[in-house]
Amino acid sequence: MRREHSAGELKRKLRDRGIEEDEAGDALEALQRQGFQDDRRYAEALIRSRALVGQGPVRIRAELRVNAVPAADIEAAFMAAEADGVDWAAIACRVAARFRPGLRAAEGADRHKARQRAVAFLLRRGFPQDLVRAALALEPTDEANFLSD
Repeated sequence: MRREHSAGELKRKLRDRGIEEDEAGDALEALQRQGFQDDRRYAEALIRSRALVGQGPVRIRAELRVNAVPAADIEAAFMAAEADGVDWAAIACRVAARFRPGLRAAEGADRHKARQRAVAFLLRRGFPQDLVRAALALEPTDEANFLSD
């Protein structure tokens, strides 16, 4: 394997290749017993990789649910990621930084459109509204203080 896979992904892949449901379940249980497959480990790896590319927690949770990761494993993985230093506010600020020059330069209706584009982008990236608002409201000097906290 090149990356971690969820149990749901592996079941889907085996089913697509014509493996019977019972055989796939048995194979998956064997992989889990041997420690080769673990949904929590998969969730932790996915959270780390998606956070590094600037995706937010809402989008990551949705992806984990689509891949049939149990809710308990999702919550445990998010708690572990946050304990390891994943700071969603800082990530949102980093992603929002690309919009700040345009927001400062624009005036009137153009500023409003630029802000709407920035908000829509951050929401699509999976950040909750409160983080989006906070990330876009910061001035450059405030951002440095915000990121260092």
